[in-house]
Amino acid sequence: LNNKGERFLKKYAPKSMELAPRDIISRAIIKEIELGLAFEDAEYGSYMELSFTHLPEDIILQSLKDIRDIGLHFTKTDIITEPLKVIPAQHYMMGGIDVDLNCNTDVNGLYAAGECACLSVHGANRLGGNSLMECLVFGRISGKSASIYSQSISNFDYDIANQLVLKQESKFKKTINSILNSSENLNISHILKEMKIIMTSHASISRNKKSLQHAKEQLSKLQILMNDIRINNSDTYSNIELCSYFELHNMLDLSEIIIESSLERKESRGSHFRLDYPIRNDKEWLNHILIKKTDSGFNLSTKSVDLSDLSLKTRNY
Repeated sequence: LNNKGERFLKKYAPKSMELAPRDIISRAIIKEIELGLAFEDAEYGSYMELSFTHLPEDIILQSLKDIRDIGLHFTKTDIITEPLKVIPAQHYMMGGIDVDLNCNTDVNGLYAAGECACLSVHGANRLGGNSLMECLVFGRISGKSASIYSQSISNFDYDIANQLVLKQESKFKKTINSILNSSENLNISHILKEMKIIMTSHASISRNKKSLQHAKEQLSKLQILMNDIRINNSDTYSNIELCSYFELHNMLDLSEIIIESSLERKESRGSHFRLDYPIRNDKEWLNHILIKKTDSGFNLSTKSVDLSDLSLKTRNY
C-alpha cells in the first residue's frame, strides 16, 4: 500500500499484483516513492506498507508464523494488527564466476558453485527458492569434479607450488605491514558508508548512463582512498578490522564490475533495468558479459546464452 492506502501494484502488474516477481515489485515501490506516494519516517526514511490485516488471525498464526515472529523481533510490529514497513534491498547476484555444467572455471583445479558462480540456470532473474536447489545440485557436482581432478594428478610439483605460495605470502605480508603502519586517519567504515550510498543512489534498481557514469567516477575515488586507510588494531594473528579491509577491497571491485557490465548492457533484461534502454533487445544482447580485471583496467567480452530447448517469450504481468 502507498500513503493513499492504494494497492499500487494494480498499476504495474494488474494480473499478478503482489505475487509478481521481486524485480517488478521493487521497481514499482521505487516509482511510487519518486511520485511522492511513500510513507515517511524519521528512523526508516521512505517506505511502503505490506499489510496482512485483512487475513483472519488463525491463518496468520498457522501459515505466516515466521513472518509474524520476524516482525515482532526486529521492528516490534505485529502483522495481525498493523502493516510492515518495506523497502527494496539487494538480495542475490544472478551473475558470478563463469563456470561450465561441471562447475569448472578457467583455472585448472578451481571449481565454483552456488551464488558465487554463474551457471546460467537462473537466466537474468532468479525464481524464489531456486538458489537453495542450485547449491545442493551443483555443490555435489563441483565436489565430484574436484575429486576426479585430484585423482588425475600424478605429477604434481610440490616445489613449484610451495614457491608460488611463498611468493604470494611475501606480497600479502608487505600489504598488511603497509596498512598496519599507516599514519593516515581514514577508517574503513567511512569508505564502506560512501560505497553503499553511491551504489544505492546511482546503480540500484533503476539505472541510466548518467547515474552509472557518476557511480563509476565516485568509486574510482574510493579505490584511491583505500591507500589512505588506517587500522587501529595492529594484531597480525587475529584481526577482524584487517579482514574488513580486504572484504571492502573485494566489495569495491565487485561494485565496479556491476557498473561496467550495466553500462555495457544497453537494454533491460530480468532484474537489470535501464531507464534509457527500457526494452529487452534479444537481437543484440542475448548473451553473458564476461569481465576480467587487469592491471590496466577491465577487459570485457561476451558469451552466448545456451537456450537448449527453451523458447524466448516476453514477460507479461
